[in-house]
Amino acid sequence: MTRPRQSQPAPRAWTELLWVHVGVVGLLTPAALVLYALGDPEDGANIGAGIAMLPLLALGLPWTIPVFADPYQFDDWSTGPWLTITLGPAVLNLAVHAVVRVRKHRSAKARQV
Repeated sequence: MTRPRQSQPAPRAWTELLWVHVGVVGLLTPAALVLYALGDPEDGANIGAGIAMLPLLALGLPWTIPVFADPYQFDDWSTGPWLTITLGPAVLNLAVHAVVRVRKHRSAKARQV
């Protein structure tokens, strides 16, 4: 007896996953920016911003591997480029996820026709 082939997740599941991804990145990115802006550099490490940025770094993989490999290599960068290198990859992955989702949706519709 042959085993039934496992199907890929339904298009609805991919859409829900995309919306969860949008929600997580959409909530954590502004929170990290606000916490970073409210932190006083003279007080030392900004723990709140760091906690908000850690999941964003993980959501930015594989683009954030250099940050994970040697986080101190970016210490002498100014604020703008530093925030871009730490927060930007999560937003980039969100865009990639959206493009893949749209292309999958279009190819599924084309197969139905």
